[in-house]
Amino acid sequence: MVWTKDRPLNDTRRPDMDGTPLAQEVLAYLTTEGIELSEDLGEAETVLRDRLAAIGARALQMHLEKQKLGYEGCSRRCTCGESQRFVEYRPKTISTLLGEVTIRRAYYRCGSCKTSALPYDERIGLGDGQVSPGLAKASTLMGIQEPFAPASQMLYELTGRRVSARTIERLTQQVGALAEQEESSAAERIKTWNAPAAEVMPERLYVAVDGVRVHENDGYHEAKTATCYWETADGRREARYVVRFASAATFAALV
Repeated sequence: MVWTKDRPLNDTRRPDMDGTPLAQEVLAYLTTEGIELSEDLGEAETVLRDRLAAIGARALQMHLEKQKLGYEGCSRRCTCGESQRFVEYRPKTISTLLGEVTIRRAYYRCGSCKTSALPYDERIGLGDGQVSPGLAKASTLMGIQEPFAPASQMLYELTGRRVSARTIERLTQQVGALAEQEESSAAERIKTWNAPAAEVMPERLYVAVDGVRVHENDGYHEAKTATCYWETADGRREARYVVRFASAATFAALV
């Protein structure tokens, strides 16, 4: 490896730190796979994105295969007071931002109450779903911006990952339910003036409250809405919103 003419003589960084050798290997790999990159920028970047994601998915799986995911020893405490025994490592195929990976997680079962557990799934929030936390976050961010079917298509266009409209709907509703619980819990504290710590302290805060009639299956109902917004020191506008089918007293606490 030689120093390029645009690298200063007193630059002590390794000449391969910019990833050039790896990039050359990627191009060589594409050639061996019979893939020729077009001079069309949009087409070339899509091919590279998909191929690099596939390589990343394989690297991710190889990394996780070396880990004892969720293993807490031959036994762990069960909620019934007895012990859950380690049974085996159970596989699970998950869709990630890079592609599909298969992981193996420690599975425990209590001989007394028959409760089973997968500690790794609990710790990283996998649950029963087949979507990684990263892809779930991307899906819900799309799900709150667009109807679920267009959100599914837009997610594919941006990431190359396919997540069905039904899955995006389920994920968005799950996250929304958790957010609603947190907001409602904070509102209950507000009712007794036990206010949570302020996230920001703007010099001037604008609060706008309104209502809109929304048609539900049993007729029209008023959705109460509010926005609180302010400007940051560098002139950016920040805002928070709340919308509820709720009584005036309940909504006031949420505001």
